[in-house]
Amino acid sequence: MFDTIIRGGKVIDGTGAPWFYADVGIVDGKVGAVARDLPGEAKKAIDAKGKFVCPGFIDIHSHADTAILRSPGRVPKVTQGVTLEVFSNCGLGGAPVNEKGRTALLDYVPEDYEGLDFSWLRVSEYLDTIPKPGVNVAYLIPHGAVRTSAMGYDMRPATKSEIDVMRGLVKEGMEDGAFGLSTGLAYVPMSSSAPDEIVSLSEIVGKHGGFVASHLRNYRASNIVDSIGEMVEAARVGGAPVQISHYAASGGRGKLFEGYITDARDRGYDLTFDSYPYHFAAGFTRNTIPAKYHNDGVEGLVRSLKDPGLRDTLRREVGVLTTYDLTKLVITNVGKPELLHLVGKKLTESAEAAGKDVLDFLCDILAEDPSIGHANFSGSLEDMKVLAKSPLHMVASDSIDVVPGRGKTHPRLYGTFTRFLRMYVKETPLLTWEEAIWKMTGFPAWRLGLSNRGVVRKGASADLVVLDPAEVSDRATLESPDLTSVGIEWVIVNGVIEVADGEITGDMGGKVLRKGDA
Repeated sequence: MFDTIIRGGKVIDGTGAPWFYADVGIVDGKVGAVARDLPGEAKKAIDAKGKFVCPGFIDIHSHADTAILRSPGRVPKVTQGVTLEVFSNCGLGGAPVNEKGRTALLDYVPEDYEGLDFSWLRVSEYLDTIPKPGVNVAYLIPHGAVRTSAMGYDMRPATKSEIDVMRGLVKEGMEDGAFGLSTGLAYVPMSSSAPDEIVSLSEIVGKHGGFVASHLRNYRASNIVDSIGEMVEAARVGGAPVQISHYAASGGRGKLFEGYITDARDRGYDLTFDSYPYHFAAGFTRNTIPAKYHNDGVEGLVRSLKDPGLRDTLRREVGVLTTYDLTKLVITNVGKPELLHLVGKKLTESAEAAGKDVLDFLCDILAEDPSIGHANFSGSLEDMKVLAKSPLHMVASDSIDVVPGRGKTHPRLYGTFTRFLRMYVKETPLLTWEEAIWKMTGFPAWRLGLSNRGVVRKGASADLVVLDPAEVSDRATLESPDLTSVGIEWVIVNGVIEVADGEITGDMGGKVLRKGDA
């Protein structure tokens, strides 16, 4: 007897192959059978006539590393069909660390660990702290954590002995079950790393069968060749495959970018990339300030921001040394409740209301609250289409959970995957259903090295979604970012029904995956 049978649906199996009619039987958390008119009985029968049955979606790039501890159910993800979340991306996360690294992280980003008992050091210890989750989770080693463990927030290239410390921590993390390494080369403290540091760490990751997910050093058109070239070198010398993170092109750079990636693959280097279907990004506003002013952690940053003599220097540097245009920033969240009046307003608008130059205003509010976040309207809808069409592209949310009462999150937390289907399959027939689903399932599962997930076949883990193709859509907006998606009727995680007829059941079937035993 099956635990559950999904009957009469059109199966999109996650391989890119055409859909086919079949029933899907589930037993003991696995797909027990996939066949037309499947015989036998089940404890639960789901009528999927007129619906698609597909693998659960895999979010290859998220920032749920502390959110998973606070809200393990992951309702924003489950309600849009996500059954596996890969986190600690962009080099941001809390393990592995030594005592020096833990102290440095708690100093620089205290808001990330607010209310949590940050007592772990190893990846294995951190993973053991995660409660029973609503989705499967996979972990990447954050470059920022291992760098602060080796050298704190000293904004300079690492010495050989410091790189050796990082290599040891990366080796330990991979042995503890991490799936790879993430970098955030535009972010403090990683922006001060030299290419040899990235190559050296990539070597350790490659030896353990992992991959490197990289937030590039610079996404500007004038810098993109060098930024991609750095990661090609990491793949060539280090030996680890490379996943370029959340590429958001504008100004015609979509075709340019894809051309560079394709060229690298033609030369034998394993590079792929992901993006999200929004033309506005989100980030930490303190990263608008060049890295050299972040020495000594948050205290050093605040000290720099309060120094009147630095304002003219910063006025020359902001927008030149970083990827930010201050005129396109909208404040979305804050650390201090007394600054909530800034949320939802353009930075320039609030500066004008305060009677201040925009840079002076930026420095003033960051000195008061370094944890401020923003949306950045710099993307191009046309370039997004180029990226979405590429066979090297996967879908990712890049989502960050905002602490309740501190502002608004980006709508990608609730709507990435359903939005992608709405925009590029339903409204603009850029992709077939099979192509789009593959970008969300089988393709990222391949990157993770998971042969038993991201597909619908006998023996695979029963991570499944039943969706209504006529209804599936996102609802989340910048103004109302926490509206759940529609058209996702059933979500099953390791055989556990978490969404039934579009409603959350409260049951959780997720697992903490470790490379090698996942």
